[in-house]
Amino acid sequence: MTESLNYLLLGNLHVVSMSHWHGGLPPKTRMLLALLLTAGPKGVSTRRIVAGLWGDDFPLSAPQMIRTHVMRLRSMLGPHGAVHRTRGGYRIEAARSELDSAAFEDLLDAARTAGAAGDPARAAGLLRRAIGLWRGDTALADVREVLELEAEAVRLEELRLYAEELLADCLLVQGRTDEVLPGLLALCVRHPLRERLQARLMLALAAAGRRAEAGQVYLRSRAALREQAGLEPSAQLSRVHRSLLGGDAWESAMGFVSPLPASHPVDTSRY
Repeated sequence: MTESLNYLLLGNLHVVSMSHWHGGLPPKTRMLLALLLTAGPKGVSTRRIVAGLWGDDFPLSAPQMIRTHVMRLRSMLGPHGAVHRTRGGYRIEAARSELDSAAFEDLLDAARTAGAAGDPARAAGLLRRAIGLWRGDTALADVREVLELEAEAVRLEELRLYAEELLADCLLVQGRTDEVLPGLLALCVRHPLRERLQARLMLALAAAGRRAEAGQVYLRSRAALREQAGLEPSAQLSRVHRSLLGGDAWESAMGFVSPLPASHPVDTSRY
């Protein structure tokens, strides 16, 4: 029986089987593998591969060099992860279930559905599993010099932040303040302009009886937005601040996070 493979994109790119951790690929072979995996069953054209591996300054021997990289991948992956020639390029045999990035997105979707259905405990468990698939904070960390892969990595990292926000929501609505605060504090340091995180930190601090600190979070966030982005706080962040200032409206402020959204956010330009 052919041994199955797992492709890990949520960190450095690796290929794992039951008996091996496949690493040590030359940089351009690794880039080609990442392009094939992120393209899915439709495959990648030779033109896109050349652009990804060499940019505008490509050698005349690029097609032959690509064939060499393909042979190297075929030797490493074997028949299960076969790389096939298509009319205009190449594709790889990789099931969705074999990619950690796909598993992450599926768990995120399931958590969003559970949260919207009123089951924040189940949603939190799914979100912890999804976030736990990441090895560090950076997707495709060792192949990001390829512009196309950089774009995919940024998309995955945005979804990870969204998952962190949903996990905070799930814990907040359950009153699990002690669990949510450490992660939120760390995230807000790394993302000072992400207002969704700052609002959740304010709510968690207020729930813990630390309203003065929640107010300081708002002031720091407003200063960072003005100084680094030339923006004023969003209406949502200001609404949370006003509610907490009132001293009697923590439940009203919680409307910012409940119920959980039924779909991924579309416009994240402010976040």
